[in-house]
Amino acid sequence: MKVDELIKFGFKENWIEKIKNRKIEELYPPQKEFVERRLFEKSCIVSTPTASGKTLMAIFAIINTLERGRKILYTSPLVALSFEKYEEFSKFFNEYKVAISVSDFDSSDPWLQNYDIIVATNEKVESLIRHGAEWIRDVGLLILDEIHLITDLSRGPTLEILITKMRKLVKNLQIIGLSATIRNANELAEWLNAELLESDFRPVKLYQAVAYDSKIKFPGNQTIELKKELELEDAIVNDTLNKGKQILIFCSTRKSAEALAERLTKVVSNKLGKRDSELLAKLSEEIENVLEVPTEQCKKIAKCIKSGIAFHHAGLVGKQRRLIEENFRNGLIKVLVATTTLAAGVDLPAFRVLIKEAKRYHPLYGSIYIPILEYYQMIGRAGRPRFDSYGESIISAKNEDEAEELIERFIFGKPEPITSKLASEPTLRMHVLALIASDFCKKKKSLFGFFSSTFFAFKYDEISIIEEKIEDILQQLKEWSFITIENEKIEATRLGKRISELYIDPLTGKIFVDGLKNCNNFT
Repeated sequence: MKVDELIKFGFKENWIEKIKNRKIEELYPPQKEFVERRLFEKSCIVSTPTASGKTLMAIFAIINTLERGRKILYTSPLVALSFEKYEEFSKFFNEYKVAISVSDFDSSDPWLQNYDIIVATNEKVESLIRHGAEWIRDVGLLILDEIHLITDLSRGPTLEILITKMRKLVKNLQIIGLSATIRNANELAEWLNAELLESDFRPVKLYQAVAYDSKIKFPGNQTIELKKELELEDAIVNDTLNKGKQILIFCSTRKSAEALAERLTKVVSNKLGKRDSELLAKLSEEIENVLEVPTEQCKKIAKCIKSGIAFHHAGLVGKQRRLIEENFRNGLIKVLVATTTLAAGVDLPAFRVLIKEAKRYHPLYGSIYIPILEYYQMIGRAGRPRFDSYGESIISAKNEDEAEELIERFIFGKPEPITSKLASEPTLRMHVLALIASDFCKKKKSLFGFFSSTFFAFKYDEISIIEEKIEDILQQLKEWSFITIENEKIEATRLGKRISELYIDPLTGKIFVDGLKNCNNFT
């Protein structure tokens, strides 16, 4: 479908021109289906691979909502992704007011009332609801980026509670969930009374491989021989740069990302031209001096950037992260070593993606394999639609036996189905207090009613497990003087309300309170 044909579906000339200005003349198959089924007017789950054009689908829905004079709330799990979307929407919807709100969980941000499109992280939106932000009820369209992260142990419960609250707060709310390919997208759609758009279309072909013993093996395809005198990662980077391409490397920890970036500086610096070296020297200086007094980490990242390589993780200053992302995108930084904070959604494609560690430390189970869903998220960054006709993803193995296991598990494996992680006690404790403190639930019955609307209740058709835990949590909160229970009525005390607003686990709040009670001499 040509972009000009959008006029038949009610899109005005000015919007069509704006889309064409993004150098888009024709829609990808999933985008065409999205328009033809008029999903821009309905609640839907879009489950398609990375780079298949989900952002443009979101833009179609935003246009439709703006034309109806309603507010749009775009949520994402990551600050980096929120900033990327804010910048993109600010340029595209320049006649409208676009705002971003990602931090300060202790504020209702009343100024957001005056904006048409609000981009925020999931935690920030949930916090705004806790603070009773009035404008939330004016939202007509809620776009949930990376909705599959509902299955994530740390971020998932907040996203699930946020969706459940929004559905109860806003009448006739249109919800669009954007996701990578997931196995049970139909369940998410059913839970939200939404339509489902599924596709395996990808504009750039992706070839998956394992690397071991100085070679890159593409199952059922070619094998690339690497320099034997170099360590595996060094040899892969060297081979990528010889092709004139960029590579994104994922490590499991900040420490290992920094160490690998430092080690690779020698390999990368040898491949730089004079012009790039001059530009990198300037960028290095800018990144080192982001703070008034540069820290050791500022000096470390600046040194790496001088050599054309950077590391990227949540410990960097926001401005440093954005400069690194921007200069990797424009090709100045050749190699980027990151933690999984970059695995979700951020548009940072490279010709190659290397996953250095297929396992991660878990406090209960020790070293375990990363989820297949996360593997697909990471390799989705490989292949740049505007620059490459194909992309390559590589996962490191120690030997041939491990390589065969990785091929079976990841390359030929299917992503895990999405499940709810709402039943964990710290999560429940935090959200039960929040529901009471924000007057969302004033009785035990309404509390149980709320949880019966969650994905957990839909998925397992049973909330007795959660009800038992809620009973215990209510008793705890009462003992800690965070709530009062009289007959059926439940209310938060001033202390309970404050702890909820500060977005901390009530158990942490209790520890603070006990510490203050037992402290006679304050320093």
